[in-house]
Amino acid sequence: MQTLYYVPFFGILFALLSIMVSAKRCKEKSFGVLTATYSESLQKAIRVHSNAAEYIPISILVLFLGELAGAHVLYLHVCYIALFVSRVLVPIGIMSDKHSLKGAGFGINIFILILASIYDLFLAFMA
Repeated sequence: MQTLYYVPFFGILFALLSIMVSAKRCKEKSFGVLTATYSESLQKAIRVHSNAAEYIPISILVLFLGELAGAHVLYLHVCYIALFVSRVLVPIGIMSDKHSLKGAGFGINIFILILASIYDLFLAFMA
């Protein structure tokens, strides 16, 4: 099971993003759920964390279902590595205002999600 090799890295990444948001909230003493007074830095950290929460689970799920359906091992390794790189590029791009990195990360993630979804359909029809 290739997924077992990669999911822990996504878990660690998500935990680090969670810690980043919590640390910024503590530093700014900003614990309100919907406060309009968030600093730009805290807003970026929240965006990075929520973006990861949106895209990591569905991407892993689609890849995992492909794995269960018999996807090629090399394909899975390439997809998981590319997905992880993309999920690292997005926060770097958002936090540093380097929109090209954010765009590249997001583009890679969406490409992997679409590719894996289409491949899953192919595997389903071939079964």
